[in-house]
Amino acid sequence: MRAGKLFTALIVFLIAYTPAFSIEAQTPYEESIQYALERLTSGISANSRVGDAEITVKPIRTWRSVSGHYCRQYELTIAKPDSNPDQEEGIRCRDGDGVWKQVK
Repeated sequence: MRAGKLFTALIVFLIAYTPAFSIEAQTPYEESIQYALERLTSGISANSRVGDAEITVKPIRTWRSVSGHYCRQYELTIAKPDSNPDQEEGIRCRDGDGVWKQVK
């Protein structure tokens, strides 16, 4: 039974101490999103290419959260050849390390 408790404790530790952006950093579009949220004025979009996809990121609005972090709503469009563009909307807040982390 003790091994089961140790295993459970290890899983809880890994979940609790894995940075939230580690999963996001694996997405091929993360660099484009981080750039746009950090550098662009709301309403201005940035285009980039990742492989055969054209990525457009447009910050919509910016505000300061109750905890004092800046948050931004944005639109993400991913256009690939021979398919309809995928459009998403999200919200990210900037952490103390300057990384925009997904909250919605």
